[in-house]
Amino acid sequence: MRVVATKEGLDLLDKAVHRMPVHYKQHIDGCLSDTVGEHGLSEVELAPMVDAAEKATSDLGKGVIQGAAEILALPTQQDDLAHLDAIAEEMRSRFETLIVLGTGGSSLGGRAITALRPDNATKLQFVDNLDPSTMSGLLDGTDFSRTGFLVVSKSGATSETMAQYLVSFAAAQATLGGDASSHFVVITDPFDSPLRHLASVRGHTILDHDPGVGGRFSVLSNVGMLPAAIGGLNTNEVRSGAADVLEQALGSSAAETCPSALGAAICLGLARHRDARMSVLMPYADTLEPFAAWYCQLWAESLAKGGKGTTPVRALGPVDQHSQLQLYLDGPKDKIFTIVETAISGEGHEISDFEEAPASIEYLLGNSIGDLVAAQQLATRNTLIEHKCPTRFFSVPRIEESSMGALFMHFMLETMIAARMLGVDAFNQPAVEDGKARMRTYLENR
Repeated sequence: MRVVATKEGLDLLDKAVHRMPVHYKQHIDGCLSDTVGEHGLSEVELAPMVDAAEKATSDLGKGVIQGAAEILALPTQQDDLAHLDAIAEEMRSRFETLIVLGTGGSSLGGRAITALRPDNATKLQFVDNLDPSTMSGLLDGTDFSRTGFLVVSKSGATSETMAQYLVSFAAAQATLGGDASSHFVVITDPFDSPLRHLASVRGHTILDHDPGVGGRFSVLSNVGMLPAAIGGLNTNEVRSGAADVLEQALGSSAAETCPSALGAAICLGLARHRDARMSVLMPYADTLEPFAAWYCQLWAESLAKGGKGTTPVRALGPVDQHSQLQLYLDGPKDKIFTIVETAISGEGHEISDFEEAPASIEYLLGNSIGDLVAAQQLATRNTLIEHKCPTRFFSVPRIEESSMGALFMHFMLETMIAARMLGVDAFNQPAVEDGKARMRTYLENR
């Protein structure tokens, strides 16, 4: 199998790739030498990377990559959602606010998907970093009678989450007494652990974290779906969007008809041949800012093993046009850019004309806020390409549950495929264990 890395070939591939429901479209022309010259990939350089991505995708489909099967089973799983919806409905009826305690993958996926929740939904507050001032301010200002807590820790022993939980429960108990226990729901592995023991003794509702699904890949499990359901989102649609992407990926006969495989080939090809060691994800929507944070953990923690991997960077348009774009355009050519564009034209308030309008801003008048952002995302993408910066872009017709599920699945697949191509385990994180051990030793020896 050979990819045809030409304009004509990519036009044909684009038609083949997007026969599934159009949740998004990926465009890679801006990463090729035909478009960005010496900083892009040639056909000769890209072809073997695509072949390797095809082999990795085939391995995923055959179930030979240990740790992947449980993750890939989630999009088509439906039997758990009714139970989660029932818990969510009960929590919505009792609480005005839900505080989610967790860190890393136990929080980032839920935060990313619930960015879509409607304004009138239950307030969700994700407390994923540990800071004494933040925790004190949170607990001092909480009306515990109208607040629920969701505690998420796969291992049931994560120090930050355990600390958050212990002080939160003590504060709730001081106000609510014996009723405090009913305000807490716990998601943790179905094995003995400090969190599971305390949750059992105290009578909290306990949901099993799938032991085969790592935290950074858990957004489609109850870790992400329960907060989504509490936020009033359609969890069936989230998984359905993910299932569409997965079905197409595993049903593809060649990597160039699988957007995730093609994305992995492009990212690793640019790292290998053009030393593009940084991967910048820049969506043009506030609702996708948490998604970019989720992506950074996914890519960094899954690929960085034994000196391999590239550095993910999150940016947000339009704001980072004014803080990072100068570096991107005129700094080192060591990056690949992924712009996520949304169909935003015509949305928002119109910028009305007025008699005293200075001539210098007349170009704004009569346009909506959405028109301005649409022009900015197009301008940024084309400016990057004009400056010979390898740039791919995703066009997302509508940011909704199904398209978010599709994007989650795309980047999880892209990461798993890239890990297979690099020969690393996407599902472990051995280097960080040393720091955890040292922290515990420091506390024990105080």
